[in-house]
Amino acid sequence: MATATSHLERPRNGGAQARAPAGRELLPEIQALRALAVTTVLAYHLAPSRFPGGYVGVDVFFVISGFLITGHLLRELDRTGRVRLAAFWARRAKRLLPAALLVLAATTLAVLAVVPRVLWRQHLGEVLAATAYVENWRLAADAVDYLAAANQPSPVQHFWSLSVEEQFYLALPLLVLLSVLVARRARLAPRTVLLAVLVIVVGASLAASALVTANNPGLAYFSSATRAWQFAAGGLLAFAPRSTRAPLAVRTAAALLGLGALAVTFARFDDHTPFPGTAALVPVLATLAVIWAGTLPWRWTPSGLGAMWPVATVGRTSYAIYLWHFPLIVLVPLATGIRLRLIDMALVTAATLTLAYATTRWVEEPVRFSPHLLGPGRRPCTVGVWSLAGMVGVAALAVVPLLRASAALSDAWAVRETAWAQDVACLGAAALDGRPEHCDPTVARGLVPHPVLAPQDRSEVPGCWSGNGESALHMCSLGTQAPGGLRVLAVGDSHSHMLVPAYQEVATELGWRIDVAGHANCYLTRASTPDEARSFEEACTRWRAAVEEHLASSEPYDAVLVVASRTAELARADGELDRPAATIAGLRAAWTAIEARGAAVVVLADVPHPRRDVVECVVRHGERASERCGTALGPASTPADPLVSAAVEHGAPLVDLTDLMCDEQQCHAVVAGAVVWQDRGHLTATFARSLGPALAQRLTAILGPGPRSAEASAP
Repeated sequence: MATATSHLERPRNGGAQARAPAGRELLPEIQALRALAVTTVLAYHLAPSRFPGGYVGVDVFFVISGFLITGHLLRELDRTGRVRLAAFWARRAKRLLPAALLVLAATTLAVLAVVPRVLWRQHLGEVLAATAYVENWRLAADAVDYLAAANQPSPVQHFWSLSVEEQFYLALPLLVLLSVLVARRARLAPRTVLLAVLVIVVGASLAASALVTANNPGLAYFSSATRAWQFAAGGLLAFAPRSTRAPLAVRTAAALLGLGALAVTFARFDDHTPFPGTAALVPVLATLAVIWAGTLPWRWTPSGLGAMWPVATVGRTSYAIYLWHFPLIVLVPLATGIRLRLIDMALVTAATLTLAYATTRWVEEPVRFSPHLLGPGRRPCTVGVWSLAGMVGVAALAVVPLLRASAALSDAWAVRETAWAQDVACLGAAALDGRPEHCDPTVARGLVPHPVLAPQDRSEVPGCWSGNGESALHMCSLGTQAPGGLRVLAVGDSHSHMLVPAYQEVATELGWRIDVAGHANCYLTRASTPDEARSFEEACTRWRAAVEEHLASSEPYDAVLVVASRTAELARADGELDRPAATIAGLRAAWTAIEARGAAVVVLADVPHPRRDVVECVVRHGERASERCGTALGPASTPADPLVSAAVEHGAPLVDLTDLMCDEQQCHAVVAGAVVWQDRGHLTATFARSLGPALAQRLTAILGPGPRSAEASAP
């Protein structure tokens, strides 16, 4: 996840000074909120398991931006009766672009220096998206693709939130201008019309946020449409009467309650919280409460903390802290080959603070305020020309290496295609007993796929998959269509879909027809499995019904191979049954119905789950990954696989492939030259394909030989 900040000064009498330019005073409560938000975001990105709700800092910054920018535009509207769009956008460009372009340029050079060339296309492509302030939409597109969700994080991924802010800065003054035009035509006060517009934006965007979060959380998280209400909520606060009219006790209570609510969200929210949706109301309302309370005469209130030099300095430099922290977190492990330990996290934090202070002091503020650069007196068109030139320069820095990256990626994919063209026994699990003599030795010396390509090394057979929110049954057929061959249905979630290359090998070797039906986060059961997104649960329920309808109406299968992730959602508790027991009962009920139609049920045990980011480790260590990137078997085999437990109770035959990727101590990241994992739970298509011969042998032991193997055994 990433963050964005808005650091916009507002003239006001009173409050703390934190090396602001002469004549510009900073709101101490705003500085305290900025410092709190950027600190929690930094902590979250360094150690997400220890600071699970730190991503909420983004929402704090969005509200601050909405409050300050709307207030600025309102004051200009009251003073002049209009809004100067060019001047407004020039101020935003002077504020945000110098530091952002510096970080993007430095990050691009660092990517070229320490990142494997085959990763350049993704990383530099995101640099271009960040430079154009559309990174949020690029990440939204990736998030919608369930099977592309494991892309390696780029060092500029955090620019998604800056992109959302820039889009807000583009849209808000246009809304103000539109409000002025409507007010003149309707003979209303422009403030009244703008207030109504912001109320509509809050209502519509919040409703969209709740709906899209329930149906597509990834899109909801990055979309400007589902975030607009947070800015608009801050904007509505700019219309509120000054809080100094309220009793001091009420203001103090609001500030402390808001600060407490933020602390709760930072501690209690996590990656399982449906977000943004209605859950984002908590940090938004808490931030509004702190801002509304204003400057208070107590040191232990947000404004009092914001007046302290350390907090005020972090607040002042928080934009630059945000810019620098994520490139360091991503690139330092790639440069050193070592995962960030506690001491490394401390060094990254120190480097971030140092770079942020230097950037604020010697880049951002001079460009904004020096008359020799882009300070007061510069025309908006001059600022625009220099801004565009800077953006084009950064883009050019990234474009040229992208051409080389495309060639490197093509070469890496060509190696993978060469490996797939060979005998399956030349690589991975099928080669554990020794490679045949005809295997290409140039392929055997490297890793397949290239570690950087592992997240993209997925099944490419179309028509086998139903995504999140889909209820339709999509099914593909592998192998022979000849009458008399065994017919098998493989059904399950993504842990079945990742084995499509293995199913293809089985079907080819044995002469079977294997139909494959998969659904994201959904497996075959008659129990109800609750999901955080209600629409996902409803779609899953309908998909299961479609599978059962297909089983009832089609020619009976010889066997149904059932698969599910060991971390799949457990069933809802039912009466006296707790969730694990209800899960087993639901599985057995579905299997009994299958058996009643004459098909055998074969359970395929889930693969172990590494307890670390294996792909990142393999990228760092390359061919040394087989020694350095393993995961202990015990942790990798937890939690217990509910399908295995159900198979034991039901007496269903069980196929377990764990021994092909794990020994008695650990599970390997590389097996006989094949990279095993595409992420923390899914196998690469290359390694899955190498499981085919063993899977064919074990299924044959249960179901009997297929027609081709029977012919081979005939005298």
